[in-house]
Amino acid sequence: MIHEITFKVQSTQVDMFGHLNNARYLEMFEWARWAMHEQEGGVDVYKHTVHSRVGPAVVHVDVDFFSEVTVGHEVKIRSWIEKIGNRSVTLTQEMYKMDGTLAARARFIWAFMDFQTRTGAPMPDDLRQLYMHWQKD
Repeated sequence: MIHEITFKVQSTQVDMFGHLNNARYLEMFEWARWAMHEQEGGVDVYKHTVHSRVGPAVVHVDVDFFSEVTVGHEVKIRSWIEKIGNRSVTLTQEMYKMDGTLAARARFIWAFMDFQTRTGAPMPDDLRQLYMHWQKD
């Protein structure tokens, strides 16, 4: 299953060249990941992590930029899980302009960690089940 959400680029998100700042792409991708968990999965990741003391931490990011995004553009972010390991998840996100043009693609790897001991930990079963739902064939 692919999760989709739409955002409108605000004036505070562009750089002096008039296009979406590279750091804002990562921010928008993050908002989409939180929305994916909360809206479709019914999971508040922060509360889940506080309760279980185990949660995801981004350990690797690759981003490719394809087409300029400027103020006022509405963009759609599509998110899905590519791979599920014992202690990690690989997630891909694509940002599209409303005309269907691919603006950016990002690949994130999360490793799960125990936030009390600050060491790696197995992925909680409830999150594994949720991620299996979003795994793209």
